[in-house]
Amino acid sequence: LVDQRLVRQAGHVPVFRAVERGGADLVVAALAHQVERALEIRLVGGLGAAADELVARLRNPTPSSEPSVLSKQNVVFVAHSMGGVVVREMIARYTSLFRQKNIGIVLLASPSRGSDWASRARYVARILNNKIIEQLMTDSAALDDIDMRWTNVMRDNAIPFLKGADAFETM
Repeated sequence: LVDQRLVRQAGHVPVFRAVERGGADLVVAALAHQVERALEIRLVGGLGAAADELVARLRNPTPSSEPSVLSKQNVVFVAHSMGGVVVREMIARYTSLFRQKNIGIVLLASPSRGSDWASRARYVARILNNKIIEQLMTDSAALDDIDMRWTNVMRDNAIPFLKGADAFETM
């Protein structure tokens, strides 16, 4: 039950506030291409810098001085494309921040195994010193590292109340 009138900005991360039937707050942080641009990700810093920037913004109180997203018990991340990779990196990197929370993740077309488009842009990425494009290539050691750490979080049940779904195309 998301009341669209309650849509507001937390830093630059759009947040939808809903009240569950039991009266508990549920915060949905929607992460998409527009949000990635709004985060002013330093392309030279790569996916790790993007995850650091995202967690910093989620820690900040909203412009209306309401508590930060990370102060909430129930948080759902909805992420598209690179946003999904950044969310996985953030959670794998900052597991302790999420350990006692109810976390939901919905990934839509996130290139967790790499992007053919990024691979095609290999030379442009190197000329522009664009670390994120390099890290999103299909043969990326950075994506392998994120996947390994994410697998460890899941295997070790490091965040007991983590649920998620991943929607993607197959050829």
